[in-house]
Amino acid sequence: MTAGTHVVMTHPEGYATITGSGDRFVGWIPNGVAGTIYLLTPDREHALVNFDGKLLATVPLAHLRPVSPAAIAPAA
Repeated sequence: MTAGTHVVMTHPEGYATITGSGDRFVGWIPNGVAGTIYLLTPDREHALVNFDGKLLATVPLAHLRPVSPAAIAPAA
């Protein structure tokens, strides 16, 4: 996967918990939520993803599945 890849969340527990600085709770991203990778971390094991145009989060690549752009296009 690279920047611009369209993905969906596929966390083994059904959702990923997102935390901020100091382990402050930010939110959950349930499986099936779509997003677009903005960039990969230097270790290429995590990606910064814009989920549904509402939340930027860094998640392990292992919890993302690439999909076609049409799969995440907004409904007309």
